[in-house]
Amino acid sequence: MTHIAPYHSIALTRRRLLAASALGACALTACGRVGTTSSTAADDSPSAPAAGTAGSAAVPTLDELIPLTASFSQSSYEDERTGLSLPFNVFLPEGYDGTGSYPLITFIADSSRVGDDVAAPLSQYGALIWAHETTQARAASIVVVPCYPEVVLDDHGGYTTTDWIGVTQRFVPWLQERYAVDSSRVYGTGQSMGAMIHLLLQATDPALFTACLFVDGQWDISQLAGLKEATWAYHVAGGDERALAGQQEVRAMLDADAIPYAQAGETWDATATPAELDAAVSELVSSGRPRLFSSFTAGTVMEANPGTGMEHMASFEPAYRLTGLRQWLLAQTS
Repeated sequence: MTHIAPYHSIALTRRRLLAASALGACALTACGRVGTTSSTAADDSPSAPAAGTAGSAAVPTLDELIPLTASFSQSSYEDERTGLSLPFNVFLPEGYDGTGSYPLITFIADSSRVGDDVAAPLSQYGALIWAHETTQARAASIVVVPCYPEVVLDDHGGYTTTDWIGVTQRFVPWLQERYAVDSSRVYGTGQSMGAMIHLLLQATDPALFTACLFVDGQWDISQLAGLKEATWAYHVAGGDERALAGQQEVRAMLDADAIPYAQAGETWDATATPAELDAAVSELVSSGRPRLFSSFTAGTVMEANPGTGMEHMASFEPAYRLTGLRQWLLAQTS
């Protein structure tokens, strides 16, 4: 296993919303339970204006986001320590000024998008939503989406990593040197493999990111102690046994050391209206706590995002459609 050294050191329904959030600092009895059955380059010129108009829906569909792929350019990071090259896609906000200062959002896809096609991760909602005007109008941001040539870590039959984890750890500071990045607003997010990478990196080097959003992933709890010092939101599908168990382990770790966090008082129905989901997220984030836990009610992501065949894969798009969680992430500063 690659050793990583620090670089720089609700059930919510359409009929009603149980919006209470419980604040956690010690035991589960104090912070509430999830109400589900526990089961698991090189063109760096500014991008075209983000798609959408002022009258666009607050939560665009994936089809509405796809045209944004043309607003990304491709580049690569050459890691001197390993000799590895990490291709990536980059979106620069409208009117980008190299002397300015912009938030940086790094999205890492799940393992279904590894390979030689650098643009492959841009087919995913979680990659594109940050470049849409619903995000850009609130915070004109640089969006970076790397594409790994292979699966970079594995949690099946053990927890193994590759050199790509260290490469990614060095990639984030390099981005801050290459682009006009506000170093107090560096954000990381990802789904499945991307969530695992961010869990591990933020635990290893809590100062690497200002804040992270983990979507439906898990990692070896013995390696995640550093999350006690970091700012993040952790959202999973209630029917994904492994991700739910991983989330519960992190919560128990925080409880053991009386580390403050907020837990959504109820699971959220992924088929609920955007307004209902926004109300649920608002209740959760109103705690002001730097660590947040939430989950979808088991089965609802399969209704909200049919055709994926399993809760794990179905959870990604509904999670990134949670406007309130995205806005919470971008509101964090360091």
